Amino acid sequence: MKKIFLVLIGVFAFVGCSKEDDSSSSLSEIEQRLVGVWYPTTDYEDKWFTYNEDGTSIYHNSEKDYDGVWEVIDNNVLIEFYPDPDETVEGWQENPDLKHIIEFEDDFKIQRTDYNDNTLVTIMYKECELCPARAEEFQIYFNGEHQGQYGEYSLETTYYTDDVDGELNSEVVTSNLFSGDYYTLTAFDKVGFKYETNTESQASVELIEIKDSSGNIIFTKSDFSIGIGETFIYEISSDSYTVD
Repeated sequence: MKKIFLVLIGVFAFVGCSKEDDSSSSLSEIEQRLVGVWYPTTDYEDKWFTYNEDGTSIYHNSEKDYDGVWEVIDNNVLIEFYPDPDETVEGWQENPDLKHIIEFEDDFKIQRTDYNDNTLVTIMYKECELCPARAEEFQIYFNGEHQGQYGEYSLETTYYTDDVDGELNSEVVTSNLFSGDYYTLTAFDKVGFKYETNTESQASVELIEIKDSSGNIIFTKSDFSIGIGETFIYEISSDSYTVD
């Protein structure tokens, strides 16, 4: 009897392991990459989606958690359903609450596009202990005083960004001085500028603002002067700047 009992335990254990293996292997490659916690910003704010291996999900915001289910169809379309208390999940795939086309930029970053409106695009970031360095979009704006014919003259601005190794790259833009527009830069940790104009003109930058990809102002300063040919570099991680 004891031997039979032990054999039965072994059979159940084997069946249990097989089911777990089947469950794990039943996930597509893109579903396996999605398993985890995803946030709408790298600040890991109080809003996130959790995708579990068993097909269940959790949407969390500042008010409460919503339990749901998820699945990837047509290779790259993520569908989700978060039922109300009086709803069931039966046949939910026919009418999901959320439906997005997803594209992986790397293992920790996806672009999520609304299935019915391709102008609605969001970026999601996976929770990770050692996250890879990522380039982000920043907007920079500067203004100040200027003197010249009719108050306007040609301005050559060199914008600076850094690469993954911290080396500076540059791009030159010609415009009228102090146009009042933000300029978009893609950088890892440093953004900046230098402006030059003709020798008959005089100018001084007295206000600088920098926004992150969410539109939040991460740097603003208006109590200094940056002259023609001086280079301003802002380091995002340390919230510091240099003027040379």
